Amino acid sequence: MTTLSVKASTKFSGVSKDLTAASNGEGLFTLKHKQGDVTASLEFTDKTAQDLAALQGPVRALVEYRVNSDLEVHAGYDLSVKSYRVGAEYHGEVADRKVSLKAHYAEADKTVDGEASLAIDSDNKATLTFSNADVTSVKYSYANGDYTLEPSYCLRKQAPSLSVSKKEGKATYKASYNVKSEKATVEWNQKPWKVAAAATAGAKGLGKPTVTATWEKTYSF
Repeated sequence: MTTLSVKASTKFSGVSKDLTAASNGEGLFTLKHKQGDVTASLEFTDKTAQDLAALQGPVRALVEYRVNSDLEVHAGYDLSVKSYRVGAEYHGEVADRKVSLKAHYAEADKTVDGEASLAIDSDNKATLTFSNADVTSVKYSYANGDYTLEPSYCLRKQAPSLSVSKKEGKATYKASYNVKSEKATVEWNQKPWKVAAAATAGAKGLGKPTVTATWEKTYSF
């Protein structure tokens, strides 16, 4: 099976009271072909499509191989910067608990990064991200009906955050706040659309927001 995913986004920065703002847009394309347990994909931007010879923007080729129902390995190469990336993902159960482990090695900066999560039960999940040097962040998710509460902490920046999301029909609404940066974000997501508005909100008042609108759809052929 072959699929083409198209993602287009437009960002409006520093929206003023009279609704004027600086804007810029970009497009991302991902072409995938699956044959048995192997999936090959090519990812590129609209800038790449306009000038193939220059290879502007990221141009990534990726091959994924599903070893079994729990384990997947993959290798990728970014043609624009001539750098490879390899990794593996495990999604299974340990002591009747759902666990997930992802780890990747990037040649460009010689680092390992990854994510580990443990589902305590159907409503509670703990997640941490790590690098080859240390644990970088921790997050806890608690789901109650249509609501999900997610407190998190970035160890590198020593920054706590909190987000609350709510599902309503096919739409999801989310509000989040980073205590250290004083950045507040509200999102609305209903496929194929997502709209997010972010601004500083602290002792100095409310800053000019940045609004991002994203459209994403996958075609099969």
